[in-house]
Order: sequence, then C-alpha cells, then structure tokens
Amino acid sequence: MSKLVFALMLALALAPPIYADELGPAYVALFHVQQTLAKDGGPNDQFYLAKMYEGGMGTKHDMDEAFTWYTRAAKGGNRLAKRIVANWVADDVLSQADADVAAAIASEDRKRLSRANKKRALERLGDIERVKRRQAKRLAEKKLAYKKAMENQLKYSADVFE
Repeated sequence: MSKLVFALMLALALAPPIYADELGPAYVALFHVQQTLAKDGGPNDQFYLAKMYEGGMGTKHDMDEAFTWYTRAAKGGNRLAKRIVANWVADDVLSQADADVAAAIASEDRKRLSRANKKRALERLGDIERVKRRQAKRLAEKKLAYKKAMENQLKYSADVFE
C-alpha cells in the first residue's frame, strides 16, 4: 500500500502544478489521505504533503503550510526536504523566523553528522588497535618459535659434538 502511495505521490510531484479546482474529487481525496499519513507517519509522508501544499495539488497553494511540512520532514531526516529548505534560505524566500528554524535544522544535522563521523573514526581507530595487537601477538609467537628453534639447534649441535 505504501509503495502505491509513494509511486502516486512521485508521479504527482513530477507533474506540472494543477490547482485544486482543476483536479477534481480524486485529488482532494488523495490530499486528505496524504495529510493523514503525514500526521501519523514519517518524514517521507510529510515531504509529499509539503509538495502537495507547494504545488496546490488537492488543496489550495499554501507556501506557509509547505514550509511547515518541509521543516518537519527535514527534522525527521528527509534529505530532499533539507535541500529544499536550504535552497529557500539561500534564495532569501523565507522570513527571518523561518530562516532561523532552517538554520537550527542545518545545525542539528551538522552535529548529527559530526557525531556519526566521530563514531566512525573511533571504530576505525579500534580496528587499527586490534590489528596492532594481532601483529604484536604474531611477532611474539614468531620470536618464541625462533627462540625454540635456536634452542633445538643448540641441543642438536651439542649432541653431535659429544
């Protein structure tokens, strides 16, 4: 069911904007379904609802509502929503308050990425430490084997000369 809704929303997102009075009752019904999914669902549902508000699909064209749903989707981790909000900030489309919200989302995203990168770096460091310990263990084993071989050779030599 969600794949069908996703495919339908993708088709609608790529279609040219047509306003609610031109779409008919099917698109209005789809808008209400998407609205329900977005309120209860994840960032992808919120992103597609924002697209519907932005394009006026099944509802009136409403950029304020679109921004609200884009920011919710961006906070939830939707990359396309983050990109759209960032573009709106860069194009100076947003009010100062909305730009502050967008900046907070970007800051949280940078912190999350920083924590993830730090975690990966520590994991790599741990991997390096494990490799170093393994190499040190192998070296110790080789030294011990060499020492035993030398002792055996000395015993053999001593046996030969007796």
